[in-house]
Amino acid sequence: MSPWAFMIGLFASALVFSVATAAPSHQPGDVFRDCPTCPEVVVVPAGTFTMGSSSEELARAGLPNEQAARERPAHKVTITKPFAIGRTELTVGEYKIFATESGRIDAKNCTVWNEATKTWGPVAEATWRAPGYAQTDQHPVGCLTFDDARAYTQWLSQRAGHTYRVPSEAQWEYVAKLGTPKDHAAADICKAANVSDALRAEAHGGDLTDATRFFTCKDGYVFAAPVGSFQRDALGLSDVIGNIWEWTEDCFIPHYDGAPTDGSARWAEGCERRIVRGGGWYSRSWFVRAAGRSREALDYRSATLGLRVVRQLD
Repeated sequence: MSPWAFMIGLFASALVFSVATAAPSHQPGDVFRDCPTCPEVVVVPAGTFTMGSSSEELARAGLPNEQAARERPAHKVTITKPFAIGRTELTVGEYKIFATESGRIDAKNCTVWNEATKTWGPVAEATWRAPGYAQTDQHPVGCLTFDDARAYTQWLSQRAGHTYRVPSEAQWEYVAKLGTPKDHAAADICKAANVSDALRAEAHGGDLTDATRFFTCKDGYVFAAPVGSFQRDALGLSDVIGNIWEWTEDCFIPHYDGAPTDGSARWAEGCERRIVRGGGWYSRSWFVRAAGRSREALDYRSATLGLRVVRQLD
């Protein structure tokens, strides 16, 4: 048995649910929320993992050279302390409470799918409340800028009395690889994730023969799915891969040379773009992988981009 399999087995066996109020001491696998309207989080153990991709993994995924370079060199990262992470992506309902109580103004001009023109781009009146498709309070909230994401975590920290943050890129990949040690096979991915599938190709006039743009399976959704619609991973998390992209704290640098090895976020002078992870219902195949990386400008807002919170353990 591999060390990863053993670790995941221990984690899965420890997965327990607490009452709505957080317990004084948190163990790996505990699920809790700090207040009735706070996001539910799962405790993740400390550990060491390989961040990035090997040459064999990159070849198997079929990445173009520029994209492949972003995942190299593969390197060891040690997460020294346990932390908790959102069991799902932040929902419309959870963000709505923040927007109402904080009085935050809804930024418009979000990039969405325009059904009238069958094109993808900014729409003047599009916001997180109107992302170009029907949604409920249980859908992941999109159209968030990096500042929106950070503002939410700062507000939540004050509300809950505990520190919440946008995850570091290393924390995000650690969770993704611990929950799903191997990338989903193309034939099976629709059982586990909301991706750019045959339904989207049919609805948006896409070329299903382009394997980098569309999976040939059907996941049941053209746009974003309500959180928790797909099977949870080994950590008990939903939609780490697929559904919508998730902001991370790290500045975009197109390689891992000199990257931190302690799980902290990477900073660069004049940082104008941050790393986003996980891919979504509109993403190319090489992004819906645990190691897949992309980046967006700080003020970019898209229906396919949201947040999964991290909660520091006291």
